[in-house]
Amino acid sequence: MDKLDLNLLRVFEALYEERMVSRAAARLGLTQSAVSHALGRLREALDDPLFIRGAQGFSPTSRAEKLARPVGEALSVLRHAFTPEGFDPAVSTREFRIAAGAMIVEFLLPSVVAGLCSRASQTCLSIWNLTGELAAWLDAGLIDLAIGGVGNSSKRFMSEPLFDEVLVWVARTGHPQAHRVQTPEELAQLPRIAIRAGDRRIDAQGVWSEGGIDRRGTTEAGPLLVSEFGMTVRTAAVTVYDSRSALAIVEQSDLVALVPLRLTAANLERFDVRPLKKLPPMRTATISMLWHRSRSEDAGHRWMRELLTDAVGAFGARLA
Repeated sequence: MDKLDLNLLRVFEALYEERMVSRAAARLGLTQSAVSHALGRLREALDDPLFIRGAQGFSPTSRAEKLARPVGEALSVLRHAFTPEGFDPAVSTREFRIAAGAMIVEFLLPSVVAGLCSRASQTCLSIWNLTGELAAWLDAGLIDLAIGGVGNSSKRFMSEPLFDEVLVWVARTGHPQAHRVQTPEELAQLPRIAIRAGDRRIDAQGVWSEGGIDRRGTTEAGPLLVSEFGMTVRTAAVTVYDSRSALAIVEQSDLVALVPLRLTAANLERFDVRPLKKLPPMRTATISMLWHRSRSEDAGHRWMRELLTDAVGAFGARLA
């Protein structure tokens, strides 16, 4: 510990997250030579190379992987400790960082941005993609909130439900069979599209766990049909990473897909698809906001959570 100081730990955190000296330097407001010098001091102090240079940038060693979480958590505690307790949105220049999927950005965040513009015009909002690094980002204090089909299986996180999302089966308007389908057994025999975010292993309900966070990673209906009805289903013909891509493919094929109802309703003019009305809708997990417990009493963080809750209330009819 005598060979380390706080700035070296900040450099370690930035290098671990960015994997490149140039990006770490830009993030910290330092020169590349200063970051390289700090890395040299870290390597000497810890007697480990920490990061190995490769074609795609730096790769962390096993020692660096073990250090990443405790270092991130320690820095997060320090950042919180030095954050002023009061929060005045009218004069604050704070940057809020939220990880959210495309549908949340489209339907919920415009109202949040309107609230920021009218009540906290000097603040900034940064939207991050909802990837598999949520736990590490929250632990390190890199983001304030994650919004999506997320829940917490660890006491270090907290969550609050925002609204329920409903999924419906869709097919192109002129599909020769789909719009006559009335039972799950008939549906199971149609070629379909799976929507799967990420490459993690999921359970029968389409959920995977990572670092104390439970996430809905798919709307692949195959496992759901198998678990609920015990039937044999066809393997998905196509797998995509988002619902809008699925709608575009459904319009141009005889594939069906299970997609969010409100996204379908908002895109009926853009894509010539229709819900299969003879089948009941399927409900997904609740859409929630998730944050690190250490941020719960942060006045600015509370203000942002309230703004999000108000945004859901204002758009209640649209989100129902």
